[in-house]
Amino acid sequence: MLAEIAKMYYLEKGANCSEAIVKAANDAYKLGLDEKAIKLISGFGGGCGCGILCGAVAGALSIVSLLSVGEGGAHATEGFGPLCGGLVEEIKEKLSSTDCKDIKPQMVQPEVRCVRTVEIAAEVLEAYLKEHGKV
Repeated sequence: MLAEIAKMYYLEKGANCSEAIVKAANDAYKLGLDEKAIKLISGFGGGCGCGILCGAVAGALSIVSLLSVGEGGAHATEGFGPLCGGLVEEIKEKLSSTDCKDIKPQMVQPEVRCVRTVEIAAEVLEAYLKEHGKV
């Protein structure tokens, strides 16, 4: 379900990879994020604009953060680092990397850009959130 929503945002609504993941999760899990909050992730699209960390990975991490970090922040949230690391490793297993510059040559299709990357990241995120009792 999350992958289909993310795909729609990416292909039909002009969202970049990071925005598509966050907007899809916002809809699917009724997170209540407004457009201003979603703009916080916008700069991660296209591998932060320079090919490093894939925006879809960054978007997925932002959702794990939102659903996991407690009142005291990330450092006070027990198991938060390994939770994030686990998600990154699962996405990396599916995409062979977490860097846009490595993923793009394998996944991009001119007519739909990186839609398959967005779908894979959304699929992994959805399963990961369920597995860890976050949704």
